[in-house]
Amino acid sequence: MIDKDILLSKSVPSFKSKEAIVITFNNVPYYDKRNILFRFQVVIATDYKNTYTIFNYDRIDNPGYGNIGYAEPDGEVSCTPYKSFNLNGNTLSTSSNVGKPGKFVFLLTNCTNDREFIPYGQSYGDSFANEGDSSSTCFSSFSKRFPLFSTTNRSQVCISSNGYITVDQSVTDTKASLTSYYSVLVPFNFDMKSRGKDILYRSTTDQNTLMLIDRNIGLLHSQKNTTSSFKSKEAIIVTFNNVPYYNNRNMIFRYQVVIATDYKNTYSPAAIQDHPYN
Repeated sequence: MIDKDILLSKSVPSFKSKEAIVITFNNVPYYDKRNILFRFQVVIATDYKNTYTIFNYDRIDNPGYGNIGYAEPDGEVSCTPYKSFNLNGNTLSTSSNVGKPGKFVFLLTNCTNDREFIPYGQSYGDSFANEGDSSSTCFSSFSKRFPLFSTTNRSQVCISSNGYITVDQSVTDTKASLTSYYSVLVPFNFDMKSRGKDILYRSTTDQNTLMLIDRNIGLLHSQKNTTSSFKSKEAIIVTFNNVPYYNNRNMIFRYQVVIATDYKNTYSPAAIQDHPYN
């Protein structure tokens, strides 16, 4: 029953829970008004890799304080320490994010949010990019068959802390150039300074991850009323997780870049920006 609820979320390709915690508030009254009642349930389920929470709401007689979410101040540095789910206390029993009134499903691990970031974090094999202002981190842990900008047998992919990605060449310029001598992918570009552990990257052939990526690519074809036969065989995922502006640590940037290939065509389906500044 728990797994069926979790699989209602379109961002979950497969999940089989191995352990769960279930807490039920069964008509608990307001402290000085016994006729104001609250009936809801919290489920926390895990397969020991990912953890999801389910909120089931039946009776909410008062909208409450409006601070629905989670906080993990002592969690991994790669995680956002606070996440608000932005739920309306007046409509908890009638609204949903999975199509069933009164039911909400959220992923708690690796800080993946409602906007369907591809799961990231060290538990998925991510490495951390170098710390510093205008730093560059290069890696070559991908197949030579991977066509990057129509060319295979590339030597390395390099991530600039200023938000862009280059191929073969390590570049530390603050501003990326689209008319330069190097191949570059620019989902976003600004003068950012990595604090270490806030830029994550990996190459992957994990089938569950590739299924999520293919679903994103399928959205492109659905908008054009065409059918996609593309099936990723390998992908590179780079996540900029709350990277600050170099001289204002309160101005942060969070987005993700995915480059996926079937060794014939290459897509970059996801450059999902959560909040360009704060």
